[in-house]
Amino acid sequence: MTADGKHIVANREENHDLYWALSGGGGGTYGIVLSMTSKVYPDTPTAGANLTFLSTGLSQDTFYGLVKDFQETVIPVSTEAGVVTTFYVTNGTFSMRPMTGPGLTSTQLREFVAPFMKKLDGMGIRYASYFGDFNSYTEFYAAMYQPLAVNAYVYTGRLLPRDVVLNKGQDVVDTFRFLNQHGATVVGLGLNASRASTETPDNSVNPGWRDTMVSLLIVTPWSYKVSWDAMQDTMEMITDELTPKLRNLVPGGTTYLSEGDFRDPEWKQSFYGANYESLEKIKNKYDPEHLFYALTVSSCVIFICHSELLLIYYHRLLVPTTGSLRLMVVFARREDEVNPRTYIDRRNLI
Repeated sequence: MTADGKHIVANREENHDLYWALSGGGGGTYGIVLSMTSKVYPDTPTAGANLTFLSTGLSQDTFYGLVKDFQETVIPVSTEAGVVTTFYVTNGTFSMRPMTGPGLTSTQLREFVAPFMKKLDGMGIRYASYFGDFNSYTEFYAAMYQPLAVNAYVYTGRLLPRDVVLNKGQDVVDTFRFLNQHGATVVGLGLNASRASTETPDNSVNPGWRDTMVSLLIVTPWSYKVSWDAMQDTMEMITDELTPKLRNLVPGGTTYLSEGDFRDPEWKQSFYGANYESLEKIKNKYDPEHLFYALTVSSCVIFICHSELLLIYYHRLLVPTTGSLRLMVVFARREDEVNPRTYIDRRNLI
């Protein structure tokens, strides 16, 4: 249903532009989707693996050198085979948790990791590992994944293209080291979303995915027990220090929308890449009055000029305790560069 109350169909033939935008173009602010048709696939046997070692007894140079080796040896061969590999890096621990091989066997996964384990063995580094086979992905997930406390962290991230992973490995691990030193955990997701499929129509998924070898998620703890000011300092560190470090690693790059810094001043490029202008036109076509809204989606900010100030209509806020709606506004001087990320901390509730 569109903002003007019309009930329409969007698919490859009808209202194709809206269908394109809804297929990966960010939050659901183009209209209200009442129903949808999805293509599903049968579950499949899945192999899984874990590997963990500590930095205890190792210099930081040696430890991060091993992280670089993992990235340059295990990730390329496994992603080429359709494997998805999740790994975590702190300044004290490296953990591949888990490696996921749909339709593969644990023997095949072991072959991907064997050169790296051989190097650990040769250096006398102790590690824990596991390789297993499961009858289905559902069985694999229940055994290999732990509950994800997504509300316990604050995020930023970056998609690492194949060229960066293979040819700028030292820059990548130097960035990991910087992030760890600032209290962040680096989470990497090695995958290959580049392979073309005749079954997949054109869509508005961030184009950066097509050349991605590792999706980086950078997390810092969110605590409900410390002061708001303390957590605000953490948010400012992410936006002012961590996100720029990732941007320098991949200039002009992109980020997975659901795992990015929502205050990123370059959010249009980061979350949508070359698709943003097209998405904005479609948004304005189907919702010219911006009835539907969300942060970091196309045309999310409306400017109303008055005197020497700009009143930025940011978004309406539902107050849980009262159920009332309040308007969140931000004031900025006319000569200031206006950006919702810049002014989010100067907000007033009225």
